[in-house]
Amino acid sequence: MRINKLYLFAATAMVLASCSSSDELGSPTSSKKAITFESPFVSKTSRATGDLNNSNINSTNIKVWGDQYAKNATGSAITSANVFSNEPATLSYDGSAWKCDRLAFWESDKSYDFTAVAPATLQNVNFGEANAESFTLADRKLTISDIPVVQVINNGSDAQAKSGDDILVACANKQTEASKTVQLSFKHILSRFNIYIYSSDVENPTDADNVTVTDLAIYMPTANAKAIYEQAAHGAVNPGSDLWSWNGFTNVENAENVEALGENYQKFDVINKETRLVYAASPSDAVQKKETLASPEFFIAPTKKITDATTADLQLYLAVTYVSHKTGWDTRTKTLFVPIQDLHSFKQGCQTNLFINLHMYQFSPQPLDFGSMTLDDWSTPNDGQFDVK
Repeated sequence: MRINKLYLFAATAMVLASCSSSDELGSPTSSKKAITFESPFVSKTSRATGDLNNSNINSTNIKVWGDQYAKNATGSAITSANVFSNEPATLSYDGSAWKCDRLAFWESDKSYDFTAVAPATLQNVNFGEANAESFTLADRKLTISDIPVVQVINNGSDAQAKSGDDILVACANKQTEASKTVQLSFKHILSRFNIYIYSSDVENPTDADNVTVTDLAIYMPTANAKAIYEQAAHGAVNPGSDLWSWNGFTNVENAENVEALGENYQKFDVINKETRLVYAASPSDAVQKKETLASPEFFIAPTKKITDATTADLQLYLAVTYVSHKTGWDTRTKTLFVPIQDLHSFKQGCQTNLFINLHMYQFSPQPLDFGSMTLDDWSTPNDGQFDVK
């Protein structure tokens, strides 16, 4: 036994001596350098709340996959190997730098593609517990499942005010040892949905010449409705070709009342207390006065691209109760239940704006005007540069 112990001690000493600090993998004297990541970049940032941007992305973790292949390989026939031992790695910010929980090393004769998603786990209230299994990479393309179709970002009702998960995807292609560090450039893959409500009838209205809204609700897919995002091609985030599907939601066409919506729709309060509308001459003017308007915001899963969409593809609904106080008129309360048209164009990485103009007609003709709806770029909202219709 004594001989065995001495032999073990000697062998251990030899191993320790052969692995000194100056020869550690990734050290300045090592032939291999560790793959590291610099601060990620969010390519587009909105002027609103709730989204991940360059300032706050440090507060979340990032999940990243790496593919390694021969440097001279091209096309779809690339034979790849997973960089992180067939598992995604997690990136986190420690206060000074981004750290990777899995160690991997550059090889000089290889190229690398990286695919990443933020946040690393989806924590939205509709999920309950964190759902790390929502992310998969197969055939070198990312799939994200179990995304709530509708998430409230900021709502007029305190009871519903909460933040959703702003989901971002990044791809860094053809990285080599010369890259030294990898920078991930993220893109938003959800849509943002804003609602603006105003009146264009009376400039500088008084209390006597005004519209008061006492209740306004929008009916959108229930919390059971989940979406699936499928990356169309490895190494790219493309709003024109990435695939989206909704599950757990059945569109109800041309409903005439709330009861007809059944269990497919959920009520989201826009206004649930008496609110005097501000004057705005146009939708762009309404945007400038957004802080005085009921302007709830939502993340919503993009819809499938449809060339000639109809009400059978998607209809959402509004219920509004309001009082007109125009001078010389009898004060009367009106309740309306109306469908919202043309919402088949929730586009990936863009913002859809619904403008509701309440006129002070004597309830005829229709006092609710949906004449303006715009689709904007995520980073420059409300300029109407895209046309929904």
